[in-house]
This record gives sequence, structure tokens and C-alpha cells, in this order.
Amino acid sequence: MINIVSLALIWTIFNTQNTSTSWTFPSANNNELATQTPPAQSQLLIQQVLPVETGTETNSDLVINSLTITAYSSEPEQTDNDPFITASGKSVRSGIVAANFLPFGTKIKIPEIFGDKVFTVEDRMAKKHPDKIDIWFSSEMEALRFGVRTADVVILD
Repeated sequence: MINIVSLALIWTIFNTQNTSTSWTFPSANNNELATQTPPAQSQLLIQQVLPVETGTETNSDLVINSLTITAYSSEPEQTDNDPFITASGKSVRSGIVAANFLPFGTKIKIPEIFGDKVFTVEDRMAKKHPDKIDIWFSSEMEALRFGVRTADVVILD
């Protein structure tokens, strides 16, 4: 579950470059949004979606805008140690992603590209990629076809 502490941690990790970032939080009056611009270096636009009643459930997911998304496969030159075991110790499978800024087990969606498919953070990237998500594909050709894209990422509760 992503909370304000996690949000602050995500912001701290990305506290590096861009000046045009703003965060949108629910204000004291739940019908309005309070927008704050963090110090000048943050490079991601992170929003918390206001809770929306859907029957008996409440949806208050975080959205990271315009995140770079790449792809990888179980090629030895793209992985550490065992190419079929993730950094969390799980076997690779469809729906696995690598991200250095989210805890293992975090569920995400990339609706612009994959619709309602849910991915799980179970792997890590090289430390030089603190602000990207890498999606695992079963073949190098699929990963190459995916390429590099930019999309909004929804972090699920």
C-alpha cells in the first residue's frame, strides 16, 4: 500500500532535475485538490487520485505521469546472476516489472499501453536507472519490439 510516507520517499528518489513538477493531493475539503510544487529539482509528476466510491470499494491510487518504460528479457547480458530469477527471488513470468523506486510486491498498471493488466514489482534495474520501469518479456525480440516508451503509471493500493 502506497501512503504519504512512500510518496515522500518516491519524491526524494527523484529529487534531481526538472522544475515543472507538481503534486496534487486531496485537500481538507475532499471536493477540491490542493496542488503543491516541490523544490525545483523533481522530475516526475505524481498525483494522488481522489477517492472514488465504486460500489463497496474506494479507489485512491497514485499516478506517476510520463514515466520512461523500457523492456528486458532473460538474456544473461541484461541480468545479474540467474537470468530467470528476479531480485526478489521469484521466477520471471509475464507481469513482472523492475523498478528501483517501488517496494517489491507493489502492483502497478500502465493503462495507456496495457489497459487493465496488473504488473508486480519483483525485480530491480541497474542503479543508473532510478526513475524507470522495465517490463520483463519472454524473448529478446519482444523486448526489442516494445522499445522505449513514455506513459502514465498507476500505483495500486
